[in-house]
Amino acid sequence: MVKEKIYMMPMIIEDKDIGEEPDPIKPRSIYIYKKGEHSPYPGLTYSKSFVYVSGGRLYRTYVKNVSGVSHLFLNDKSISPIYGSLYNVVYNGQYHGLAVQLADGTHSFIVLDGRRTVYQLSNIKTGLFSKKICNIIHVDVGIVGDRIIALVRTTGPPGTKCKDAIVYSKDEEEYALKEHEKLLLGGWNGLWFSYIETTSRKINVFFHLWDGSVKKYSIPTSLIPKQFLIPNAIVYYDHSRGLIVLNNTSELLAVDLKSKTALWRRGFGGTIYTPFINTGLEEILVHDDRNIYLIDPLTGDELSSLEAPSNVSTANLSRKYLLIGSNDILYLYIREGRRFDYIAKYSITGSIRGISIQGDDVLIGYRSPGDIPKVIYMSLGETISFKLKEIELPVNSVVEIPVGEIVPNIRVLRIDSRQLLITTRENKIIVADRGSKPGEYKATLEISIAGFLPVVDDISIKVQELKSAFKKLSIQSTVIPSQLGPFIPVTINSIIPIDELYMVLTTKDNSLFGTTNVVRNIKRGETMLPLYIVWAKIGIHNADLKIVGWSRRNRIFEEFKTKIKIEYDIPPFHLRVAGGIAYIWSPFSIEAVKITLRSREAEYTIMHDLKTGWNEIEVHDMIPDEVIITLRGGITYVVRRGQSWIQLMKHSF
Repeated sequence: MVKEKIYMMPMIIEDKDIGEEPDPIKPRSIYIYKKGEHSPYPGLTYSKSFVYVSGGRLYRTYVKNVSGVSHLFLNDKSISPIYGSLYNVVYNGQYHGLAVQLADGTHSFIVLDGRRTVYQLSNIKTGLFSKKICNIIHVDVGIVGDRIIALVRTTGPPGTKCKDAIVYSKDEEEYALKEHEKLLLGGWNGLWFSYIETTSRKINVFFHLWDGSVKKYSIPTSLIPKQFLIPNAIVYYDHSRGLIVLNNTSELLAVDLKSKTALWRRGFGGTIYTPFINTGLEEILVHDDRNIYLIDPLTGDELSSLEAPSNVSTANLSRKYLLIGSNDILYLYIREGRRFDYIAKYSITGSIRGISIQGDDVLIGYRSPGDIPKVIYMSLGETISFKLKEIELPVNSVVEIPVGEIVPNIRVLRIDSRQLLITTRENKIIVADRGSKPGEYKATLEISIAGFLPVVDDISIKVQELKSAFKKLSIQSTVIPSQLGPFIPVTINSIIPIDELYMVLTTKDNSLFGTTNVVRNIKRGETMLPLYIVWAKIGIHNADLKIVGWSRRNRIFEEFKTKIKIEYDIPPFHLRVAGGIAYIWSPFSIEAVKITLRSREAEYTIMHDLKTGWNEIEVHDMIPDEVIITLRGGITYVVRRGQSWIQLMKHSF
């Protein structure tokens, strides 16, 4: 009993649905910046839902069907019906920004304060005198700071010079519209919202910042190759340097917007992902299906790398933690500068789709087995610790591991040996072996405590070479009558000291039952134990002998098959009371039996020899409620109006 592991299990604050059907896109990590507050709040943005944490509370905006009509919900309350298809939504704590496609194919940008419409844009009129209508064909909605902003793309009839536009809030409920040439969404993360305007001669890159300011950079069209001019390509922006990094899904490109030069370009040999992070450090998190990279945005150099334990579906990073999602497993690492130390892996009841982290607050977006989008809000600052030792036990034995006051639930996900059983009882983990070959085995366990994220880990179980606790065991096949009751001698030759042991002899049809007393302090060597037959039918029985015991906190459990010959029926005692006489039936003669007759009013005890058959005992006008028959060996038979049981005494050898 050896090495001890300590597991940290984060507290689950909320685990909620965020819709009724799968969202078509994976969530992106974003951050909500509130006025007057130092740190942002983590969030996840989908196409049909939006979640973020503020003040220890989870805010969920999502779509739910009510009586055949789609409704916008905030947490569990309906905000407004949606007559169309919602494909983009954000929430800043007061206002919702929506992108909706209506039944006629037109698109609208809508801002709601609860049910009240604050702003709606369904088309843009163009032309100086004869106003022409430019219809909206797509809207990208985002948040910068705590302000809602939208990129609107339009089209119109032939000959109509339609332009795209940026719509942004100047004040809480006042929105401005600024037209541009063809626009492309650069990306947004809450700290900034970027878009790219392309003309025949140049590229204009705009950034709306969290403080309300707007940055514009004009660069040659040749500076950014076409393969990088895709939606959401900008994954890093340093406003003080004017530095951006773009991702075209397989390469990164760094551009100095002030000096109008390309700084570096780096390929990764496959598809890469660059989730937004908020560490306050000059670094970019990059991952592919198997590897995590930390890249210097100034040079493109690799600051750190990590090979993930399994396929990576998503990841995120803070100053303290690295989190990696792989299907239904979440890996947690503690960050020490540029080094990542593995802490634990946790089980999620679904496929992890996105992660956002700020400080100790973490959002895990996942899809349940029923394809329902869900989110977990958990805290890495509020945890519970759990200790578990690696295990050594002899073959065919049992070991109990105390776990303290809080008893976890344990689910075995994988185990090398089918003969190893793991469960919990009271405040202990029980590990039992039923015949594994000696050696070291691995078991993957899911350990869960209500209200905390379940931890998953591999433990080592070393099964030692011990086939049985007994060198030899012999069972006499016939019953021996005795003053203490009929018994079968069982001779054991123990190879280990046994603290406590008892045996039970049964048949499948319940035609035979026998037991020993509870025997304590059995030393190594040969010992004969009488196994008393409580009842049996005449005949030859194929019986099962079960031996249960304890040796130095290790539980012993062994089973043997045997044949027992019963030459006469051995039923329990029977009692009848009639005419002031108690009639006790015994299967054989027994001397010096203590008989206690007991009623609610009185109790009467005598010593009496019982002969084979019916025995008459005077009851002195008392009608007993129960009769207690105690043999010299300590076995007590209790008869109470048709109910019987046996109390076993403890004896030491």
